[in-house]
Parts: sequence; C-alpha cells; structure tokens
Amino acid sequence: MHVIEVDGWSALLWAALLLVPSALVSSALLFPLRARLRSPLVLGWLTTFLTAVLLPLWTPGLRLTSLWPAVCVATLSLPLEPWLRKRDETRHDG
Repeated sequence: MHVIEVDGWSALLWAALLLVPSALVSSALLFPLRARLRSPLVLGWLTTFLTAVLLPLWTPGLRLTSLWPAVCVATLSLPLEPWLRKRDETRHDG
C-alpha cells in the first residue's frame, strides 16, 4: 500500500519550493468562501486540504494514490491552530 510515492530527495526539495505557491493558490481559490463561512477553522481546514492536494499535482516526482494524506494533514492542523496563533501573538508582541 504505497499511498505516497517519492522519487528521491529532489522531489522533496521541489515540494518545499512549491509549498508557498500552492498555499497562495488555495487561499485565492477559497477567498470567495471567506465571507460565507463563519468558522475560521473550517476555512483553515479547507485551505490546508486544498494545498495538500495541489502540492503533489505540481511537484515532479511526488505522487499521491489516495486523498487520505491530505485529509490527515488538514485534520492535524486543527488542534495545532490555537497553539500557532498563540505563538505568533507572543512573537508579535515582543
């Protein structure tokens, strides 16, 4: 059961380089939903999921045979979100 197939270290480097553009495209695609969704957690989950789906599509040498990794990454981001927000606030306050 090979859910994630990686052709080598170069595929991981490409994935790291394409992560930010994938996240920007995901955010842009979901921007119209921002006003309709009342929960920022739902929007965050959708953005993370879409980023995790787009990244292997654009990364040479990286393939997903299932959407389960994208679902897992997006779901794991939910409990981390409050911690990351608190960390960013403390960093911003100085």
